[in-house]
Amino acid sequence: MTNRLFVSVDFPPIKGGIQNYLYGIISNLNPSETVVLTSDVGDRDENKHFDESQKFTIYRTKISSGISFLKQLFKLIPLLFQIKRIIKQHNIEEVHFGNALPIGLLVFLLGNRVRTYAYLYGLDISHAKLSPVKSRILKLILKKTKKVITISNYTKDLIISIGIDNKKIKIISPGFSMPELLDSKNNIRDEYGISKDKKIVLTVARLHERKGHDKVIEAIELALEENKKIFYVICGKGPYEKTLKKQVKNKQLDRYILFTGEVSNEELISWYKEADVFIMTSRQIGEKGDVEGFGIVFLEANYFGIPVIGGNSGGMPDAIRDGKTGFLVDPLNVNEIADKLISLTTSVKLRNEIGREGHKWVISECSWQQRIKLLESM
Repeated sequence: MTNRLFVSVDFPPIKGGIQNYLYGIISNLNPSETVVLTSDVGDRDENKHFDESQKFTIYRTKISSGISFLKQLFKLIPLLFQIKRIIKQHNIEEVHFGNALPIGLLVFLLGNRVRTYAYLYGLDISHAKLSPVKSRILKLILKKTKKVITISNYTKDLIISIGIDNKKIKIISPGFSMPELLDSKNNIRDEYGISKDKKIVLTVARLHERKGHDKVIEAIELALEENKKIFYVICGKGPYEKTLKKQVKNKQLDRYILFTGEVSNEELISWYKEADVFIMTSRQIGEKGDVEGFGIVFLEANYFGIPVIGGNSGGMPDAIRDGKTGFLVDPLNVNEIADKLISLTTSVKLRNEIGREGHKWVISECSWQQRIKLLESM
């Protein structure tokens, strides 16, 4: 039995990758031994409804990432008193900082009564490295904590690059929550006028330059020369939408590419059930390290028996078993992307073999229950 307090600026019902990751861990721990201290940012009623629906205890306070680093530092003292009060009230033995900066600085003020852990995801490390002061602070925090938890081998290497011992770092990749209800629309193809003979290539991602939609569109154009049955469905919205739609129009690919916008869970499951191939060729953008930390969507697709194609960049090699659950490609090599698309959309045997292996892998090795075992073994 270990009583744990998770302190994080990022937590549901606000949506996001870090929020989903932390909730995945916390919601799969023993709720009687788990406490969360997080931000009160967002709609008060929505926060209250979410908190009351959880089995574990949630406290909210005035911490936020939407303010300057200096202002965040000033909020650490009142936060410290809240943490100490919760430690005493709940007999906390471990404090997990869901954000290493700046709240992780409190590891120096908590004493030796509790064990401390810091979580890092990728962009937070890259951004800290741009500032000598933040980089130095981050290094001091990580050296003080018992363990540093991160999501992939890529992010582990980033942490090592700032001077943290390899043995101190624990990789706990995002897990996959098996859906309890698989309600879906039965006529998703009919709704969008997509004939049954079309091979659906699917991307579910925010429309951002990093996600690689532009290179996939170029690859679709090449792949169509070999297989006219390919149809590309893009689910999501974001700042790159106008650029991508202009690219599709200029290439006269409107008949082969559909932008659905943001979709409901019901519609998303429908697309997963209909898709033949899933693709997201994310890449690093610029020197700031804007890169994919993992890629949970690959696990989602694999769960539905869909073979995947992903960019060999960032943490995506941890989410794809190359040649078994899908293929890793050079995210900038359009010809290589097109070749894999052609192979998977034309070969039923290859598609089924990889799809079955992907489903088997997710079920046996990628559940949150498997990830929790890693946390509890530390």
